[in-house]
Amino acid sequence: QRDGKMLADCRKLNQQRGCMAIYLLGKLGDQESVNALLNVLTDPNELDQAVYHMQEQGTRYAVLDFNSAYFQFASNAVMALIRIGDRHPGCRERISAGFRQAFADGSYYTKITTKPPMSSEGGMAENLKAVAFAASQRWAR
Repeated sequence: QRDGKMLADCRKLNQQRGCMAIYLLGKLGDQESVNALLNVLTDPNELDQAVYHMQEQGTRYAVLDFNSAYFQFASNAVMALIRIGDRHPGCRERISAGFRQAFADGSYYTKITTKPPMSSEGGMAENLKAVAFAASQRWAR
């Protein structure tokens, strides 16, 4: 599930519970979650999930033309997949293929932002792709 709940505590920038769960899947190296994590990146209907349209709680500001919620889910999914691939070589080709599917046509970029690539938000979107492909290249050696 895409859980958008933010726990109420004393932190200024809490993460959504769904993002924390994705992080933990990677930390635990849960290879059974690879398909679900890849869906965050590759499903053309991913942005229809309600969590990406919620008013963000706990953030001090919102940036127009930037889907912070999707960026958080996608960036945590990329890192979780990299951690899983690092621990389970048998998953690497499936993860790399998912990265190619997710980032090949540029649609990932418009899911995150409509700002230009030279903006900080555009740079964050570009970095997501670069990190994913760097891991795939490292695994291919």
